[in-house]
Amino acid sequence: MHGSVRAFKGQNKSEPISIDILTEGNKDLIPTLKARAYDIIIPIAYNDYNWLEPKGKLWIDTLSQQYAGHYNSIFISGFSDGGTGAYRYFYQNPQRYNGVLIFNGYPQLNMFSQSVDYRSCNNKHIVFVSQAADKVVPYEFLLTEYRRQKMVNEHTYFILKQGKHQFARYTKSDFEQLIDLLEYQTALRMAEPDSIWIYPVLDALMLDNKVTELYTFRSKIGKRYGMNPTEYANQNKALLKNKSTNIKTTPFKIARKDFSANAFTIHIEVNGQLLPMVMTNWLKLKTWNWHKS
Repeated sequence: MHGSVRAFKGQNKSEPISIDILTEGNKDLIPTLKARAYDIIIPIAYNDYNWLEPKGKLWIDTLSQQYAGHYNSIFISGFSDGGTGAYRYFYQNPQRYNGVLIFNGYPQLNMFSQSVDYRSCNNKHIVFVSQAADKVVPYEFLLTEYRRQKMVNEHTYFILKQGKHQFARYTKSDFEQLIDLLEYQTALRMAEPDSIWIYPVLDALMLDNKVTELYTFRSKIGKRYGMNPTEYANQNKALLKNKSTNIKTTPFKIARKDFSANAFTIHIEVNGQLLPMVMTNWLKLKTWNWHKS
């Protein structure tokens, strides 16, 4: 799903638009998907039929149902407004999709992320992608939701690339990496009625519970947008300062009754040494003190 839905508000019907406009000048997306044997459907927003309004859901629901029987796997994705819509539609109907790929989205729009129960989505492939210099939607807005989903779903990833708020900056190698993540398989740890698996979360790209790249949650962004101070306390500070490598975490299982704890003691392996660390229970922490009117 494309971004900039406001630009399509003047239209009263869906009309053909150039692929270059819909992909915001990106030259690598479609050739890379084609090379990997993926078909792509690019819906065109018009008037109230866009990803940020109720009629947009009817539009995407219709497309999803129309093509559901033609494919073994269906993923939903979008950039900017489209990323916000992909997040919404995926979590409203996760059973329809094998996964979601969110580029530079804003899950918190109209407090939608507050309604998501991440514990109910522990067997899908979920990828959050943003750009380091994005000032439209700073990457921390996706990082907060990544933390919450990753805790209970191993196949959740956050990746930070270069760029401001520019879909055109994503490259062939970026898309290939993202497709690899959507297809990546490990032995699935099933949730049980009386227990739940916890996957220790670091602000990082993690694969097989190993850190590939560490990221910084910028305190200036947390302060600017009035986040809970616990949210922007930089948990990776010591690891980044010491330029730690070979960082690995170990999943563990707890009783569901113990999930109400505000924090967990986890152990991470850093350069072969096992170290204790306190991890916030992100699903208990409120990023903002939002109240519905």
